[in-house]
Order: sequence, then C-alpha cells, then structure tokens
Amino acid sequence: MKIKRTPWLFITLAILAQACSLLTCPLDQYLPQSATETPRPSRTPWDPSPTPTATRGPAATATTAGPSPGVGDDPFLGPEDAPVTMVVFSDFNCGFCRRFHNETLPLLLQMYPNELRYVYRDFPLVGGGEVGASAAQAANCAGEQDAYWEYNEALYSGAYSLNQDGFTLAAEALGLDSAALLQCWDSERYADEIIEDWNDGSSMGVSGTPTFFINGIPVVGAQELNVFTQIIDDQLGR
Repeated sequence: MKIKRTPWLFITLAILAQACSLLTCPLDQYLPQSATETPRPSRTPWDPSPTPTATRGPAATATTAGPSPGVGDDPFLGPEDAPVTMVVFSDFNCGFCRRFHNETLPLLLQMYPNELRYVYRDFPLVGGGEVGASAAQAANCAGEQDAYWEYNEALYSGAYSLNQDGFTLAAEALGLDSAALLQCWDSERYADEIIEDWNDGSSMGVSGTPTFFINGIPVVGAQELNVFTQIIDDQLGR
C-alpha cells in the first residue's frame, strides 16, 4: 500500500531551518576547509585550526555576563576607557554584519559617545571564509595608512566588490596609496592576526556572524537596536 505523505511537514521543517539563520550568517553552512582537504586555489592562507564545532542556536541574547574576549590591539571606536566594551566578531562578506554596521552601529555610537567602546574582530566564514579573510587583510592594510575605519566603512557600504579591483577602487576613493595597500595585501602579513581572531572567537563559542560580547554578555545576530540599548543601559546602571 502506498502511503500518502503530506507536504506540510517538509514545509514546516524548511521554515524552521531558515528561521535559525534570519539574523546571522551561520557557521555550519560555511565551514572553512580543513587541513586534511585538498587545498583550494586561493591567494589567502585561510585554514584556521582548530575548526570550531558547528552548534547553531537561535539568534538571542544571554542574561548574564561570561568571559570577555580579549581585544589586544584590535581596532576600536569610542573612548578606550569607556565603561561598556562591545566586541564584535564579524565578516565583511556577511549580509547580516552589513545590516548591523549600516543601520544599528551608527545609532549606538551616537547614543553612547562617551560610554561605549566598539571593538572589531574578524571572523570570516561565509562561502568558506576566503573572501572575508581577503577583505579583512585589505582593511588592516588600510590601517597602516591610518584609514582602517574609513576603509571598513567603504567595504561594508556595498559599493565595492570584495576582490583586488574593489580594494583598489576603495583605496583610490579614500585618497590612499593604492599601490602600497595592494603590496601589503598581497604579502598577506595580517593573515596570522585574522586567524588569531578566528581562534579566539571559536574558543568563545562563536558559531555565526555577527556575534557580540557586551561586557561579556553575548548577543547573537543583527538584533534590533533596543536589544543592544537595554544591555548597555543595564551595564551603565540606568
């Protein structure tokens, strides 16, 4: 006897699977290649190790603080001694990261000019991570010309492709020495720093981008503005 299967079960499962990634670019769909695989033709040395365990959870916030990721010499905006530090693990190739950067971050910096330090750490994962890692290296190279954040802004604007041509155009638009930037980018001298960010994020349980730690309180995904302001205000005792 042939059993008639209703399509609603499969439709429901598909909707639930999609809902898990409405606010993040999930790691378990875009794991970078492992050291045992045949290397891909790529100019980036993207082979972070160890590879994080893929544990996707709902885009949500925690209610208590945990360990805060280190910041070292990572680029930041806001006062260095601000009472609230927000560390983001982000990917230039992640659409949800772009959404947060363009829509929410400017409002937070405007609302908390003296209370918030925003620290950027690289966690390239989309499509295997090579594109995001390459863009992260270009941004770090722009930092050598004291233009990290201007270049970061340009890459997140969506106006430039995340490849050599786009990196060149972005540098020229900002009045940078594009030849020096490309020479730096081609040397891949920031590859180890990006992999260090990746490993630190992995040790903190990061499994998708963007992921934030606000004074140690994790926030996963491009959440609404009020999610961030509620935590920041609580940390400020407001």
